[in-house]
Amino acid sequence: MKAAREKGAKFFTVEEANRMLPLVRAIVMDLVQLSGDVSDRRHRLNHLLSGRELESRDVYSDELADAERGLRRDTLRLREYIEELRQLGVEARGDEGQVDFPATMDG
Repeated sequence: MKAAREKGAKFFTVEEANRMLPLVRAIVMDLVQLSGDVSDRRHRLNHLLSGRELESRDVYSDELADAERGLRRDTLRLREYIEELRQLGVEARGDEGQVDFPATMDG
């Protein structure tokens, strides 16, 4: 644990973690909501694109390209939420809202 502390890792006391909970909760709520939305949209888009070659004369090509750009943009936003948590010293664990506040126990 000492090596991690020397590398700049943040360790939280219970009090510090509790003080940060409102901010972390807000970020995590945004992360979870956007993650679910991105997952649903990605699934629908993959279904629409399966077995289809987009051509410029395809009447839906512009709409599908817009949907793909939107997914890329929102995927970047997800990464930004995770980075925001990381900068606070909190570790995101998956896209369902679990986070870790690194801490030392009995020491």
